[in-house]
Amino acid sequence: MTSPVVPQSCTGTNRLGRPCTNRVNAPGGWCGKCQAAALRPAVGGSKPPAEAPAAVIPPLLEQPATDESWSPAEQVRRRLASVAGDSPELQRLVEVGARLAVNSRAAQTKASYRQHWLTFERFCAAAGLSSALPVAPEVVALFVAFLTVYRRHDPSTGQRTETGKPLAHSYLRQAVASIGQRHINHGQADPTTDATIAVLLEGYGKTYGTAVRGKDPIRAAQLGTICLTLSQPPVHARRDLALCLLATDATLDLGPGQLAALDRSSIFLPEQPLEPLVLLVTRRGGPSLHPVEVWPNALTDICPVTAVQALVGTPHDGTDPKGGKAFGVTLEGVVHLVNDQVRRAGLTPVTCDRRLPRLDVEQRRVLAAAIAQPCDEDTRNRAILTSLWPQSAAAASGPRQVPRVGHPRPRRAGPSER
Repeated sequence: MTSPVVPQSCTGTNRLGRPCTNRVNAPGGWCGKCQAAALRPAVGGSKPPAEAPAAVIPPLLEQPATDESWSPAEQVRRRLASVAGDSPELQRLVEVGARLAVNSRAAQTKASYRQHWLTFERFCAAAGLSSALPVAPEVVALFVAFLTVYRRHDPSTGQRTETGKPLAHSYLRQAVASIGQRHINHGQADPTTDATIAVLLEGYGKTYGTAVRGKDPIRAAQLGTICLTLSQPPVHARRDLALCLLATDATLDLGPGQLAALDRSSIFLPEQPLEPLVLLVTRRGGPSLHPVEVWPNALTDICPVTAVQALVGTPHDGTDPKGGKAFGVTLEGVVHLVNDQVRRAGLTPVTCDRRLPRLDVEQRRVLAAAIAQPCDEDTRNRAILTSLWPQSAAAASGPRQVPRVGHPRPRRAGPSER
């Protein structure tokens, strides 16, 4: 008979400085949560020890000082000290401001700047140029050209070659930013703001960056097709119409849970035009299904049978009767969808049963007409496209391409104007 496993509790601390509450079932080893190796038997055999009070984060001045290089801490300290004078309290605030300036750059960013500056110093030493501050913008431009030619360095030898993969555009921008940050930290003028540096970086991005493939301009006929599509009812209009017509009918007395649970196997479409639609719905208090007959309406626009047929198909079109949920929404989704459509139609229902509004015939006609309208986003997109289209392109016909939207083609000067 084996002895019961005694859980061990870790005695280390997590990343927040709090005691680790992880338990390890092995009698020895290390904690996989905080990487600690010291374990002790758990209090009570199964419960972790009581958590100690949260560690108080020390003030900024009590925290260990970090490396101030590659941060404007010295500049901030010098400027604030000129105002603080001999006041001890103000001198303390000066040091707090310097500590905040140190933390203005992440540790990884400062490490990257340091490595880029080391590369720049090696380039200047090999080329016989001066890396002393302030550096001339022409030297920075030659450094950009050097990185363009010699690219990545060999990990084994540390030397750069011309056969490697081109450097990323962001790498060059960070290398130039490190030179500018070096000047800012020492109170010198930033040479990287010179127009020549911007031109070289832009040219590098055009040469080795991601290729931009332009698209052909749309023509007047294509614009008409787009606007016609945007003028149609939204793709979910059939679902919304069928759901709202079933939910707002007071004679059917259907709840949101019953509508959300309907699937295609619970809907029996009529074989003849004057036959009712049968829905198998659940009743509160039992798992059995009960049939509910939905008779067709003489008004086609608010006929629930026609709306359900348009949603799930006809019984002779080969539609799988086990194709999942009919509406594809949850109970709360049914309530939100129906009430939102009623609100958008500008209706104020008098009766509300089981969180669903019950409407009369005239209100349902208004609701059906509002659902058939294009959505607000499509109307907005159609207005934007038509307003951006040049007026001269409206009369364009034939295979000739019309000007791009927002960029009219310049007119060629005639012989008499040359």
